[in-house]
Amino acid sequence: MSRPLAIVMGFNEDRRAGVIAEAGEDGAYSLRIQASIGETITVWQMVGSDTSQLVSRVVPDR
Repeated sequence: MSRPLAIVMGFNEDRRAGVIAEAGEDGAYSLRIQASIGETITVWQMVGSDTSQLVSRVVPDR
């Protein structure tokens, strides 16, 4: 979840490609980004000029 109506960004660090979505009034959002096992995805959000911290995760081997 994010803040309501936030702009949410996801970026694949390895492929240098990303996606942008807008959260709903309840803060829910969905991002679809191409990624393979071992690649790093970073996600963050913005509301006005307020930007969140970056959160990075490596795609697990499942």
